[in-house]
Amino acid sequence: MKLFIYITLFIFMSINSVEAFYYNSVDFVIDMNSYSTIEDWQKFPLKNSDYWNYPEFGSSNVTWKSGSMNYSRFNFYGNSNFEFVGGSIDAMMLIAGTSNAHLTGGNVAWAISAMNQGKFEIDSGYVRVAQAQDEGHITYKGGDVGIEINLRGNASLDVFGSNLSYKLLQHSNLWGRDEYLLTGFLSDGSQLSTNLNLYDGFNGNVNLNNGVSAVPEPTSFILLAIGGTLLAGSCYFKRLKH
Repeated sequence: MKLFIYITLFIFMSINSVEAFYYNSVDFVIDMNSYSTIEDWQKFPLKNSDYWNYPEFGSSNVTWKSGSMNYSRFNFYGNSNFEFVGGSIDAMMLIAGTSNAHLTGGNVAWAISAMNQGKFEIDSGYVRVAQAQDEGHITYKGGDVGIEINLRGNASLDVFGSNLSYKLLQHSNLWGRDEYLLTGFLSDGSQLSTNLNLYDGFNGNVNLNNGVSAVPEPTSFILLAIGGTLLAGSCYFKRLKH
């Protein structure tokens, strides 16, 4: 099954020519709602990019305030910083190297992924899929991860909120992962219910930091650490061994 998926993706990518346009050491502000004239649009920083010809930023600072764009990828390398304030982007976003991304609004309609030592923080807005690998790190404080959080390698996840807990649903031999349901309240008071998938070989950690919330803390609750260690005010666990 996995081989079939890889072959299908290879054929699909071969049919559609994919090319990156590189932007190194730039400072971009994307605010499409403020563009009202032809001259404004002529200043739009991603002139050479379309869905298949996607942008890659190296050691750059990018702020996305408004507007909607679709890309096959939207990548950050080196020591870049990305602030996603509003608008919508439908792309596989990659936060790599030692780059950082901060999401305080908007809609990530496909996915955002941290790799190498990349990090991203979700404070608000919508993210369809959040994932990390290598030594990538995710901080989740608010907003909505709609479908799932995926962790591989030595990646780590910090969730901040109240009454946070998880339940092992199953081990999937097809995908090679343990599948959990992560529930509770995030620190912005929003309700949390999303899938958490720890892939085979995962050796990172997940920290559920309870007691950081805009909603009242329960008078008492029990935290179970599956294969890990119970910490004061937080829950830490690693993947169950099979």
